[in-house]
Order: sequence, then C-alpha cells, then structure tokens
Amino acid sequence: MDNGSTTTNLNFENLTAEETEFKNALEVANIPITEEQLKNEFDLMAKGAGIEITNTSSYSPFWQLITAIAVKPFNWLTAFLVREVMPNCYVKTAKGAFLDLLAFGYDLERKKATTAVGYLTFYRDSIGQELEITANTVVRTIAINNKIYRMKTIQSVSFPINENKVKVLATALESGSAYNLATNYYSILEESIPGVTSVTNEEDYLTIVGADSEHDNDFRERLRNQFTAVSNWHSDAKYKAIISKVAGISPSNIFFDHNIPRGPGSADAYILFDATAPSSQFIAQLNDYINTEGNHGHGDDLQIKILPATLHDVEVTINFSNDLGTEEQTILKQKITDFIRCAFRENSDYKENVTQATAFDIFSFSRLDQELHNTFIGVKNYKWNKSEIASDMDVPRLNSLTVTVEGE
Repeated sequence: MDNGSTTTNLNFENLTAEETEFKNALEVANIPITEEQLKNEFDLMAKGAGIEITNTSSYSPFWQLITAIAVKPFNWLTAFLVREVMPNCYVKTAKGAFLDLLAFGYDLERKKATTAVGYLTFYRDSIGQELEITANTVVRTIAINNKIYRMKTIQSVSFPINENKVKVLATALESGSAYNLATNYYSILEESIPGVTSVTNEEDYLTIVGADSEHDNDFRERLRNQFTAVSNWHSDAKYKAIISKVAGISPSNIFFDHNIPRGPGSADAYILFDATAPSSQFIAQLNDYINTEGNHGHGDDLQIKILPATLHDVEVTINFSNDLGTEEQTILKQKITDFIRCAFRENSDYKENVTQATAFDIFSFSRLDQELHNTFIGVKNYKWNKSEIASDMDVPRLNSLTVTVEGE
C-alpha cells in the first residue's frame, strides 16, 4: 500500500498551505505553539501559584530544564498535531491508513496491486516441424530508465504444424502498472530457442491489466466520487464508482458520451488506459458486469469502450552540449526517447516527471520541452516538428517517433 508517509518533521518549518491553515486554527484557539508563548504560559502559571521566578535569563538552569522537559516536547506534540493528526481527519489531506479509515465509512477499500497477464507472440523460421514454447520461457525488454521488464510464459504451447507463429499466455514477473508496456516492447528472449526467430507483444495482448497498489491520490479521487454516487440513481458518478472498482482504472480516466449513441437512455463510457489497451476480452467482461449482471440503472443502455487514439508522427532534433562525449550522448538520447514515449503513455518510467497526453486537452510540446530540460542535463535545445496536439474524446498516441542528433 502506498501510504504516502514520510518521516514527520516535528517543527513548523516549510509547512504546506493546508498545514498552515491548521496551524492558524491553533493560534485562533489561543493554544501556545512557540517557545516564547510557552515560557510566558509557564511564567503566568508560576505567578498564579505564588512562585516568583527572578532569573528568567535564557541561560537560567531552571528555564533550560523547563525547556528540555516540557517546552520542546509540547512543541513536538503541536507540530505533530498540525502535520499529521489534523490533516488525517479530512479526505482532502488524509493519507495512508487514515485515508483507509475514512474510506471504510463509505464501504470502499484500497485496490491492491495486480500482475499483468497477456499473450506473447512467437515467430519461427520454418513450418512443418514440431516446436514447443515451454512454460517459464522469459521474454524481456531493453532497459527503460535503467530497468528491464520481464514476462514469463505460464503454459506450454506448440506451434501449429503449418503456422509460423503462436500466441502463448504469459505473466509479468512482478506486479504493477509499469509492466503494461506498449506494443513490441517485450521482444528479447532471455535464452534463445532454436527455430524461434523473434517474439513480441502485439496489439491487444493484455488479458489482465497490471496495477500498482492504489495511490493515495487515486484512492482519494474514488472516495470523493463516492459522495455523489450514494443514491440508487445511475448517474455518471455512480457508473464511475462501479467501473473504477476494477484494478488499473482511475475515475479520472473515465469519459462519458451522452449523445444518445443508440437512442434515448443510451450512453458510452470511454476508458483511457496507460501504455496499451487491454484485450477485447477484458472490455467484454466489464460490459457483461454492467449490463448482463444488472449493474445498471433502469432503462439504461451503457456500453464501455476503449478511448480512441489519434496517431501522430513526432520528430525532434536534439542539440547536445559540447562537453558530452559520444557514449554519454547515446545513453542520454535513449533516455530522452523513453521520456517522450512516456509522455504518450507507452511506458510509465518517467510518469512523475512528465505531463501525459489525455482526452479533452492540448498536448503542449513547449511544456514537454521544459519537462525534458528539468529532468536531463546536457541538452542545449530541442527542435520539434509540432507545437501542440488538441484532443477531444480521444488520446494522442505515437504513430512514429524520430529522435535525431543535430550534426549527425
């Protein structure tokens, strides 16, 4: 579970905007929070008890003792109250186990991590002979941001005698959304198989989408959506709540077409998937759950579909700094390529650093340019063949990507 927790700083330095509001609430309530305020309170309490303290110097052994055994611990407690206790009382700022507790009141649980499962396609050089792909055959990617992704077959399958290709079901070696890679990423046999010329993951290869343990932000969004989905009426929020129960689907990635595509009472729900869309079998299961199993409103005709893609040819020329050697340029060029592909949702290795293409938006290459500069050092400038891509009920994806180095 991603609980978003970090070591708590037991002071009031570098507070977030929300934490500042909580600190102000303590001040409005006249709760002493600074060392000076606490010392004044001790002084008033002492006078009220008839105890006259004449040596109030900061070097006074008495005040040093009071500060050590009372003032500083009280400061730690108030800082902990502002940074941890008060934020975790509200959905907007709660995190980790505290967010789980708030969600429990709405009968929601954090989605657990799942492992990607899909079909890898193996090709051979000749037909007419028996050739088997055994279980536990490992296929991997090239390194993406210094990480290699692997899938292994979970069944033994023989090539049909008169066919030069065969699909074999495989599973990722680890759970997580990072394994939902785009077409042709899984292309390297860990150990060569005599007679097999190549392997790849083709379009619609996923049968189960890999997913991370639900992040606080995604879980929070689902919980907020639940506030408007508590009735029996099947509104957008209700359908979002139903669909987003599935691992790998976030409420923010569900878009509705209300233009009665099949007449009155009909609508379509389009889902945006990262990297690659799952197989038609996966979508069929979702539609079956909504329509056949009765999880829809009276008279509703809702069809779940994959958000359409628009394909684009993107070209960029890189001008490296003069102090980069040839090997450094080669490594950096590959990282930049993976970064751009991440922006178009082909991988997720730079997801925290880049703004990804989405529906009803404008994909800005000037923003991508800035994010590249913020992430990588050693590039003077990037020259793009486009300035922006506008999207409606679709998501921009790559038809081709050409990355060249100026002067080559």
